[in-house]
Amino acid sequence: MTGHDVTEADKLYKQNMNDVRDLLRNLDGKVKRQRDLKAKIRTTHEQIAQSYQQIEDTVKEKAAKMIESIKKQEEDILRILHQKRDQELEPLLEKLDSVEWHLENAQRVNKDVQTVDQFDKLAKQNTLLQELRELDKSDVTTYSCDRTRQVKFVAGQTEPVVGRLEVVKRRTDDTSGCI
Repeated sequence: MTGHDVTEADKLYKQNMNDVRDLLRNLDGKVKRQRDLKAKIRTTHEQIAQSYQQIEDTVKEKAAKMIESIKKQEEDILRILHQKRDQELEPLLEKLDSVEWHLENAQRVNKDVQTVDQFDKLAKQNTLLQELRELDKSDVTTYSCDRTRQVKFVAGQTEPVVGRLEVVKRRTDDTSGCI
């Protein structure tokens, strides 16, 4: 090897060494960037996980608040509906009470009328019985026309009354009313 070749080889060696250093620097930079990227990716994953957790917590919190709000609204709506129902039913219930009261009064009056009618009937029967007691048996004329039927003559009538209990007065022995 000649001196010129050595210089050339030395230049080549230096050039190669510079290239190797550049490559090592580039490689070192790439490794550093790769580590940085991995660290960023890890950090990003952690941030994403935290974000998901925050979103999940926020969603749960908002859902709980919405459910609470909906329950409160439902209670308010039910309360309003009950109030409206009570307001609308109150007059109807009062009318129903009034109708029931009038019905009870009508039934009571009807019962009283029936009782009065019964008392009137009893009074008439009592009066009739008293009149019959006042008459003595000689004031009633009974004729036997065919031995199976008795005919009584009512005072003031010319026709006989068959089977009717009434106050009768003495009639002459006229048997023309017998059938």
